[in-house]
Amino acid sequence: MVLYSDGLIERRGEDLLIGMEQLRRVASMVQDWSASDIREQLAAGMPLEHPLRDDLCVLTMHYSACPEAVGAAGEQLGLSAMGQHG
Repeated sequence: MVLYSDGLIERRGEDLLIGMEQLRRVASMVQDWSASDIREQLAAGMPLEHPLRDDLCVLTMHYSACPEAVGAAGEQLGLSAMGQHG
């Protein structure tokens, strides 16, 4: 899952559809990378204004329904796999 703020795709004086198309193009090049790699590639592949004039936030999350994937890190955060109650 990828969530982003409008600062990733919106440029002053530019049609919003241009930024959305750029994001689509960059995202289409992403392969089977980790969530952090995807976030970095999206941010690096988008033309950004310097200095930034808007907020910029890219959040990525990889979800797996596999109970083993939750592991100790998920338990520390109070997360449990679906179907398990702990």
